[in-house]
Amino acid sequence: MFESGQLFSDFLTLGKKISYDKEVDLYTYSLDKEKCSCKEYGVLEKALKEINSSCELEEKNEAFVLEFENSNQDWADGYDSYLHKDLSSFIRTCLVQLEVPNKFCIADKKLTDQSSQNPTLLKIISLTNWTKLLNCIADHKQDNNVLVFFSQNESGRSKVYELSPYITTEEFESLDIDEDHTHFEHLLDSWNLKDAHEKDRKSVMIVSFSEVMGQIPPSHNPFKYFLSQAGKFHDRYRDNYDIYVNRFSVDTQLREIDEQHLEFIGKLQDLVTSAQTKAFAMPGVMVAIGALAKLSNYLGVISIFIGVVMTKILINKSNELLRENLQHFSDTVSRALGQYVKYRNEAEEVRAHAEEANKKLTVQIQKAQQRVTFLDALADWMLVLCVSIIIAVLYSIYQS
Repeated sequence: MFESGQLFSDFLTLGKKISYDKEVDLYTYSLDKEKCSCKEYGVLEKALKEINSSCELEEKNEAFVLEFENSNQDWADGYDSYLHKDLSSFIRTCLVQLEVPNKFCIADKKLTDQSSQNPTLLKIISLTNWTKLLNCIADHKQDNNVLVFFSQNESGRSKVYELSPYITTEEFESLDIDEDHTHFEHLLDSWNLKDAHEKDRKSVMIVSFSEVMGQIPPSHNPFKYFLSQAGKFHDRYRDNYDIYVNRFSVDTQLREIDEQHLEFIGKLQDLVTSAQTKAFAMPGVMVAIGALAKLSNYLGVISIFIGVVMTKILINKSNELLRENLQHFSDTVSRALGQYVKYRNEAEEVRAHAEEANKKLTVQIQKAQQRVTFLDALADWMLVLCVSIIIAVLYSIYQS
């Protein structure tokens, strides 16, 4: 079984061009039978007509002679713009269509779509890919296919770059272009990816483009300069995006630390407020103690004494629970903020911010603990004062 496209390309790559009539765009090729995959005239003629309906095949001695017209209406589906008389014509087609045709033949280079590993073809593919990427990231495309980019330099001044996707054969052959297909795919996928960071990635890519183009020497062609710096553009984008991701991570962590700091401060205030609310009972107790001095019966004195003791016990028990809560709270703060400090891969800015927040909260917790101790001492003195006054009142009652 013979593949029609392969049989046709054999004439163009292995055969010899006998003549070319420019007026009617008529080509004549000769191919030795020994180089032809199919040596049966009828089968070969039918296969060639499947590719181009104008094909006329002759058998002369030990060779086949093929004559055909390069007219769009004669080519089979999928073979539009198949034949290119030279490399320049083929490159121009690729840059306009932004893709390498599936079926093609470059007559002067004897290259076809079957020559998948040919260095020239691989270079054309890279050229087409980078041009396709430029079309994606361009701010504007003019009617003459000129790509326009607007950017700002480090001083904040606007800069316009106009890239005309055209290159001569001589310029192409001398061009040093990044042929690593993974670089192009990485950039194109990053540009087309739809997610929450889409705008940020595109912004980073445009900035990277501006940084690369900002180094263009005077009088250089912007399009050719970019192609020569395509690999550098990929590396610059990768570095800039890593910086952005790390900066985004740092900002996120700093924001998390601040949120946790505020949350812990709020909880600490609630604990302290709870203790202070219970302490408000002591002024009332002091009023009752003051009333002891006017009492002259044992029952009233005993009632107030019991009330003072109960208030003192309530405050002490409440403060005991508060101390446990403050200790637990201190451990929680250390765990929550300590995670930003103990890992070496954290940014120094994050570690310093976490340490500062932890230090401030530790000071606040210590102050809260001191207040609890003060309230306990105040309750003790309240009881001592109550006992002293009771003794004095009882003594006065006894004397009277």
